[in-house]
Amino acid sequence: MNGQKFWIIMMVLSIIAAIFTILHRPRTAVTSAVIPGAIRYLPLGDSYTIGESVSENQRWPNQLASRLAQDGKKLQIVANPSVTGYTTQDLIDRELPLLPRLKPDFVTILIGVNDYVQGVDAQSFQQHLEYIVTTVQNQLAKPNNLVLITIPDYGKTPSGERFSNPQSAEAGVREFNQIITDTASEHKLAIADIFGVSQKVVSDPSLIASDGLHPSGKQYTDWTDVIYAALQSNKLPL
Repeated sequence: MNGQKFWIIMMVLSIIAAIFTILHRPRTAVTSAVIPGAIRYLPLGDSYTIGESVSENQRWPNQLASRLAQDGKKLQIVANPSVTGYTTQDLIDRELPLLPRLKPDFVTILIGVNDYVQGVDAQSFQQHLEYIVTTVQNQLAKPNNLVLITIPDYGKTPSGERFSNPQSAEAGVREFNQIITDTASEHKLAIADIFGVSQKVVSDPSLIASDGLHPSGKQYTDWTDVIYAALQSNKLPL
């Protein structure tokens, strides 16, 4: 290989690396400044938490903050590091390291759909989730200020069948959701189950975003109702 070809290859690899970095960086700026009286909130997850295909104000974490503001609770989203396509391993590698710097008071976790789609087995998913939950709780001043959220039934969406058979997807997601539920129970944490709400897309197309796969802002409002109810029943965030 001559020198010219070598440098061309190196330049191409550098461009690929730069594109990869851009695609995987957090899409929401980190807000580390302390706002007096605010509850520092860090939502962790994947496309469902970053709100793929909807505007920022339609994302459920943002809707949740607005809902709690009506109760006089100021929820400051210090960052939303969630990225479309993230698995539990991605969350461990790229989102958990933010905890020491951001120092959240309250955290939500919605992760797992990409583990299932990419063929991660249930045991590995359980081990990853256990590690995530334990790590987050160890970073929180009040360990119970953590809510787990179940995975939606993506297979019911128009584009869901591109990833797996709808019936298989439902069964697989149910299995992963049972792991999430069991983990919440073992750690005495609140859980918000949005699985049933997500299945309403079958009869209401307005609940689906323009990409045919992700929830619309309207469906995220329904999720917010479920998550808000879980917070209320568990008197969170403390």
